[in-house]
Amino acid sequence: MTTRLLVSILLISLSPYAQSKACFSDHLQQSININQRNSKIYAKLTNGASHSILKKLITGEKASLKIAASIDKKAASYHEKNIDLFCQEFVDMHPSEISRIKNHSIKEDPLKLEYFSFFPQINRAIKSRDERKIRQKTLEALKELNQSPKYHCFARHIIESIYRFAFYMPIRKKQSLEKGMKDPTKLMIRVMKLQLLALPFAHHIDKQSAPIQKKGVPILCQELPNLINDIDMEELADLKNGNHHGKN
Repeated sequence: MTTRLLVSILLISLSPYAQSKACFSDHLQQSININQRNSKIYAKLTNGASHSILKKLITGEKASLKIAASIDKKAASYHEKNIDLFCQEFVDMHPSEISRIKNHSIKEDPLKLEYFSFFPQINRAIKSRDERKIRQKTLEALKELNQSPKYHCFARHIIESIYRFAFYMPIRKKQSLEKGMKDPTKLMIRVMKLQLLALPFAHHIDKQSAPIQKKGVPILCQELPNLINDIDMEELADLKNGNHHGKN
């Protein structure tokens, strides 16, 4: 057991949260609310060009609420034992001030990817249920995306989330064993698989967003939270030091 893992478990155990909180559903609903709010603001900044993008995104998020609720239901028994499963894995979404944001146009074009060449590698890593392999393959993908730091923001968000889940896998396993609970790895893997399945949709949204982002409107890049900055892993140092979220 590493010192880093012990510290992480201690911090999580001290984190306040409501029992049986629907953390997956809450995360989605927060995103829906923010995107609905931002839709009108971005429409003004882009002369309506962003409307169809956010409409598709919101529709996709709403369609995911049912399965999120079923996942939250399975997590409830862990909450009853004071294990806040998925409440640290999913990061709260907070509205950002975008009404006056319009940066200078971006000279470089987005990195051209063939349906994400790293998709199969991440998929195999998730199927292996080895958190180290999952972290390795998602980290490789994030470094590749870092070549276009002001683009691919939705895909980056999903891949960061998969990395975050992998980071929490050994922590949740230890917590559960100590409380006499079933190891939640299988449930966490299920969520990671769902996230990976959303990656092609994210790629589609990112491709549509790129012309808007190139003109200096950071749609999706501004409001999506960084999911790795609070994780203490040396392997993340290069990403943390870089501006990989396209924010100024």
